[in-house]
Amino acid sequence: MVATDKQQKTTSKAYRQPEFEVSRRYRDFLWLYEQLHKNNPGIVVPPPPDKQAVGRFESDFVESRRSALERMLNKITAHIILQHDGDLKIFLESESFNVDVKARERKEPDLPSESKGMFSSLNLSVGSSTKFVEHDDVGSTSNREYMHTS
Repeated sequence: MVATDKQQKTTSKAYRQPEFEVSRRYRDFLWLYEQLHKNNPGIVVPPPPDKQAVGRFESDFVESRRSALERMLNKITAHIILQHDGDLKIFLESESFNVDVKARERKEPDLPSESKGMFSSLNLSVGSSTKFVEHDDVGSTSNREYMHTS
Protein backbone atom coordinates (compact mmCIF):
# COMPACT_ATOMS: atom_id res chain seq x y z
CA MET A 1 0.00 0.00 0.00
CA VAL A 2 1.04 3.56 -0.50
CA ALA A 3 0.43 6.03 2.28
CA THR A 4 1.50 9.60 2.68
CA ASP A 5 2.81 10.95 5.94
CA LYS A 6 1.43 14.40 5.13
CA GLN A 7 -2.22 15.30 5.10
CA GLN A 8 -3.43 16.98 1.95
CA LYS A 9 -5.48 20.15 2.29
CA THR A 10 -8.04 21.79 0.03
CA THR A 11 -10.25 24.85 0.10
CA SER A 12 -12.57 23.41 -2.55
CA LYS A 13 -16.21 23.06 -1.55
CA ALA A 14 -16.44 19.96 -3.78
CA TYR A 15 -14.87 17.83 -1.05
CA ARG A 16 -16.49 16.74 2.20
CA GLN A 17 -13.54 17.74 4.35
CA PRO A 18 -10.74 20.29 3.93
CA GLU A 19 -8.05 17.75 4.92
CA PHE A 20 -7.66 14.11 3.97
CA GLU A 21 -5.14 11.29 3.86
CA VAL A 22 -5.54 8.20 1.70
CA SER A 23 -3.84 4.83 1.45
CA ARG A 24 -3.98 3.31 -2.00
CA ARG A 25 -2.28 0.49 -3.85
CA TYR A 26 -0.10 1.13 -6.87
CA ARG A 27 -2.78 -0.36 -9.14
CA ASP A 28 -5.24 2.24 -7.78
CA PHE A 29 -2.92 4.99 -9.01
CA LEU A 30 -2.79 3.25 -12.39
CA TRP A 31 -6.61 3.23 -12.42
CA LEU A 32 -6.68 6.95 -11.60
CA TYR A 33 -4.20 7.73 -14.37
CA GLU A 34 -6.18 5.70 -16.94
CA GLN A 35 -9.50 7.28 -15.89
CA LEU A 36 -8.15 10.85 -15.99
CA HIS A 37 -6.54 10.17 -19.37
CA LYS A 38 -9.81 8.74 -20.72
CA ASN A 39 -12.02 11.46 -19.17
CA ASN A 40 -9.92 14.42 -20.31
CA PRO A 41 -8.72 13.97 -23.91
CA GLY A 42 -6.02 16.42 -24.93
CA ILE A 43 -4.85 17.06 -21.38
CA VAL A 44 -1.49 15.77 -20.23
CA VAL A 45 -2.11 13.68 -17.13
CA PRO A 46 0.90 13.26 -14.84
CA PRO A 47 1.81 9.55 -15.04
CA PRO A 48 2.59 7.24 -12.15
CA PRO A 49 6.17 6.01 -11.78
CA ASP A 50 7.11 2.87 -13.71
CA LYS A 51 6.39 -0.51 -12.21
CA GLN A 52 9.33 -2.44 -10.81
CA ALA A 53 9.37 -6.18 -10.18
CA VAL A 54 12.79 -6.58 -8.54
CA GLY A 55 13.46 -4.98 -5.15
CA ARG A 56 9.96 -3.60 -4.84
CA PHE A 57 9.77 -4.35 -1.12
CA GLU A 58 13.04 -2.65 -0.21
CA SER A 59 12.48 0.37 2.00
CA ASP A 60 14.38 2.79 -0.27
CA PHE A 61 12.28 1.77 -3.25
CA VAL A 62 9.01 1.94 -1.29
CA GLU A 63 9.83 5.46 -0.08
CA SER A 64 10.93 6.56 -3.56
CA ARG A 65 7.69 5.27 -5.10
CA ARG A 66 5.56 6.82 -2.34
CA SER A 67 7.21 10.16 -2.94
CA ALA A 68 6.74 9.89 -6.74
CA LEU A 69 3.05 8.99 -6.33
CA GLU A 70 2.56 11.90 -3.95
CA ARG A 71 4.12 14.27 -6.52
CA MET A 72 1.81 12.81 -9.17
CA LEU A 73 -1.24 13.53 -6.99
CA ASN A 74 -0.05 17.03 -6.17
CA LYS A 75 0.33 17.83 -9.88
CA ILE A 76 -3.11 16.41 -10.66
CA THR A 77 -4.83 18.31 -7.86
CA ALA A 78 -3.09 21.53 -8.90
CA HIS A 79 -4.33 21.20 -12.51
CA ILE A 80 -7.25 23.54 -13.23
CA ILE A 81 -9.22 20.87 -15.16
CA LEU A 82 -8.11 17.58 -13.59
CA GLN A 83 -8.84 18.74 -10.04
CA HIS A 84 -12.59 18.69 -10.83
CA ASP A 85 -12.70 15.15 -12.27
CA GLY A 86 -15.22 12.87 -10.57
CA ASP A 87 -12.85 9.91 -10.56
CA LEU A 88 -10.22 11.96 -8.71
CA LYS A 89 -12.86 12.79 -6.10
CA ILE A 90 -13.61 9.08 -5.64
CA PHE A 91 -9.89 8.32 -5.42
CA LEU A 92 -9.33 10.94 -2.72
CA GLU A 93 -12.50 10.58 -0.65
CA SER A 94 -13.68 7.01 -0.89
CA GLU A 95 -13.46 4.92 2.25
CA SER A 96 -14.35 1.78 0.27
CA PHE A 97 -12.45 2.54 -2.93
CA ASN A 98 -12.70 -0.84 -4.69
CA VAL A 99 -16.45 -1.08 -4.02
CA ASP A 100 -17.03 2.48 -5.26
CA VAL A 101 -14.99 1.87 -8.42
CA LYS A 102 -16.92 -1.29 -9.23
CA ALA A 103 -20.24 0.51 -8.63
CA ARG A 104 -19.15 3.38 -10.88
CA GLU A 105 -18.09 0.97 -13.64
CA ARG A 106 -21.49 -0.73 -13.51
CA LYS A 107 -23.24 2.65 -13.91
CA GLU A 108 -20.99 4.08 -16.65
CA PRO A 109 -22.42 2.27 -19.68
CA ASP A 110 -25.96 3.42 -18.84
CA LEU A 111 -25.46 7.09 -18.02
CA PRO A 112 -22.74 9.51 -19.03
CA SER A 113 -21.48 11.29 -15.94
CA GLU A 114 -21.52 15.06 -15.84
CA SER A 115 -18.25 15.01 -13.93
CA LYS A 116 -16.29 13.03 -16.50
CA GLY A 117 -14.11 15.91 -17.65
CA MET A 118 -14.54 18.96 -19.80
CA PHE A 119 -15.36 17.13 -23.07
CA SER A 120 -17.95 14.69 -21.68
CA SER A 121 -20.98 16.60 -22.92
CA LEU A 122 -19.66 17.00 -26.47
CA ASN A 123 -20.51 13.42 -27.49
CA LEU A 124 -17.21 13.07 -29.33
CA SER A 125 -16.47 9.76 -30.96
CA VAL A 126 -13.11 8.73 -29.64
CA GLY A 127 -11.24 5.88 -31.25
CA SER A 128 -13.09 5.98 -34.55
CA SER A 129 -11.45 6.51 -37.87
CA THR A 130 -12.93 8.28 -40.86
CA LYS A 131 -11.58 8.52 -44.37
CA PHE A 132 -12.22 11.70 -46.29
CA VAL A 133 -11.18 13.06 -49.65
CA GLU A 134 -10.07 16.67 -50.03
CA HIS A 135 -11.78 18.74 -52.72
CA ASP A 136 -10.32 21.89 -54.20
CA ASP A 137 -12.23 25.15 -54.67
CA VAL A 138 -13.56 24.22 -58.10
CA GLY A 139 -15.25 21.11 -56.84
CA SER A 140 -12.94 18.56 -58.44
CA THR A 141 -11.52 15.81 -56.32
CA SER A 142 -7.83 16.05 -55.64
CA ASN A 143 -5.79 12.93 -55.28
CA ARG A 144 -5.14 13.58 -51.59
CA GLU A 145 -6.91 11.22 -49.23
CA TYR A 146 -6.64 11.43 -45.46
CA MET A 147 -7.30 9.03 -42.68
CA HIS A 148 -8.60 10.82 -39.61
CA THR A 149 -8.26 8.97 -36.33
CA SER A 150 -9.18 10.13 -32.92
